[in-house]
Amino acid sequence: MVADVTVTEPGAPGTIAAFAGPDRPDVSDLNFEGGQTVPDLVAVPRAADGSVTLADNSTGPSHLIVDVADCFRGW
Repeated sequence: MVADVTVTEPGAPGTIAAFAGPDRPDVSDLNFEGGQTVPDLVAVPRAADGSVTLADNSTGPSHLIVDVADCFRGW
């Protein structure tokens, strides 16, 4: 999947990771401070069931906006 992922109005600093499968990677796709709006273009393969996980590690609430540009199977 190729998508523009934007975090907006986060309540605390954090990161967003986009990935497929059960294990969260040790890298992030977005890094942000509280109150920032931060966009990033991500490319991540989909899991076998077609899903993609977006995980937020901040301690406060945040809003995510995802605009999917394209979908593909694996690499």
